[in-house]
Amino acid sequence: MGADATPPSAAPAMISYAQNCEDVLLERVFKDAATGFYIDIGAYHPTIGSVTKTFYDRGWSGINVEPGTVFDELARERPRDTNIRAVVTDQEGDVGFFENQSDPGMSKVAEGPVTADGEGEMLRVRAVTLDSLVAQHAIGQEINFLKIDAEGSEAAIIRATDWSLIRPLVLVIEATAPWSNELVNQNWEPVLLANGFLRAYFDGINVFYVRAESKELLRHFQVPVNVLDGHLTFEQWHSGVAVKQLTAERSEIIAQRDQFSAECEAQRQKSADIQERSVELTAAVERAEAEIQRLTVHAAALSKRLAREQKQAEAERKRLIAQAAALSAQLEQELQQAAAEGIRLTAHAAALSKQLEQERERAEEDGRRLAAQVAALSRQMEQERHSLVSATSLAAGYDRIVLDLRDEGGPRALGSVLPLARLLRRFHHTVGRDNATAITPAESSMVSPASYEPPSSPAPGRLRSTVKKGALGVYKVLFRPFVRPVMWRVRTFLLQPVYERLDRSQEALHQARSNEIQALRQEQAQLARSLDNHARSDDIQVLRQEQAQLVRSLEALALTIASNPPRER
Repeated sequence: MGADATPPSAAPAMISYAQNCEDVLLERVFKDAATGFYIDIGAYHPTIGSVTKTFYDRGWSGINVEPGTVFDELARERPRDTNIRAVVTDQEGDVGFFENQSDPGMSKVAEGPVTADGEGEMLRVRAVTLDSLVAQHAIGQEINFLKIDAEGSEAAIIRATDWSLIRPLVLVIEATAPWSNELVNQNWEPVLLANGFLRAYFDGINVFYVRAESKELLRHFQVPVNVLDGHLTFEQWHSGVAVKQLTAERSEIIAQRDQFSAECEAQRQKSADIQERSVELTAAVERAEAEIQRLTVHAAALSKRLAREQKQAEAERKRLIAQAAALSAQLEQELQQAAAEGIRLTAHAAALSKQLEQERERAEEDGRRLAAQVAALSRQMEQERHSLVSATSLAAGYDRIVLDLRDEGGPRALGSVLPLARLLRRFHHTVGRDNATAITPAESSMVSPASYEPPSSPAPGRLRSTVKKGALGVYKVLFRPFVRPVMWRVRTFLLQPVYERLDRSQEALHQARSNEIQALRQEQAQLARSLDNHARSDDIQVLRQEQAQLVRSLEALALTIASNPPRER
């Protein structure tokens, strides 16, 4: 390195996830591209040995093809990519695929019997061509780089692909035999060279090709990957992370050690405190033993005192037994007296029960009598109500007549109107008698045709109608203004005694009903006082219910009388 060379900038180191730092060379080419598109045939794990992990983290996307069981993890970690579980070869359909679990690099498409050179299993997977893959998922899309790691199927893929349509800027193809540096690209490299791709670099495992129309990219492949590329391998980065974790764990262990030391010191101090406390407890135990000895002496004295008090208690017990025997005899005597008193009270209760039954029968009789009186009063009230309604209707008829004759002139017009009214009445009677002498339709039907003579004057009925209409017209014009006031005065004079009699009748009826209700209430109160003297009988409860029903009936009767007061004039 020259003396005037400057160190690289302190930019963050790139993490290379690829197996042989292929992504470092691709980063040289596409370091200025913020977005891009890639196709990874044989993608394997989303992180371990991945050529596309660095570009996916930068925001790129593309197509990942992987036939092995690691595909599920790949699809889960690369949601932005198009992930296809298949093998890419020169034909479509299903093929056998041997997955070597101990060495995934030895997995391959099974074209015949597979030798057991590792632990694995045979799978049936879908086979697609590179042309159909691009046509279905990347038509019209510029491909920045295409990586092919098909474990022996590279020749079939390259020969079956139309490279005039598929033109990635960079091709990365595994070109050596497994676990060696021997090139095996002699069968398929001429196809790429013939289709306008230029060989750019061989890194010991892969051969990089650049399309002829982008040959300016060849300058990025002039030197191998070196320290100036500013990268760390995934293993180095992971080791650094592990070192950081170990350093953090060491710091945590030191902190735990310091904490443990502090706890030990605290325990030592606590042990000293316990020792001091132990001395205090020893002194306390000695004091307690002295107290126990004192209490033992006191307990002996108490035992002697207890024995003495037990003897006294035994004597007291015997005395109480004798006293209890005397009290038992006295109690037996009192029980006999109580039995005799119970017999006497039973006889007295029977007599009282009989008396109560008699009182109940008398109460039932009084109740039936009161019910009959209430029914009679109800019927009488109904009759009085009908009489009152009839009198009210008659008074209303008189009122209508008087209203027709009402006049402010008063009795002064009565002297001139009454003779005219008598004249009209006589005229009406005369016309009525003339109509009575006329031949009825029934009689006329009995007259023979020979005796029939035509009338020489108008029919009496027509004359009567004409006279009646004329008289009615004269009456309405000349006499009705005077007759109505006069008749009103006459009606008032004639109905005055009727009103006074109705008022006196209603007042007397109201007073009689009030007296009867008062008497019924007094009888009901007397019956209640009589029933209160025998409140323990079940029949008394029934009588009280009948009493309450009777009170409600009396109150309803009082409301009925109060709702029909004497008529005011």
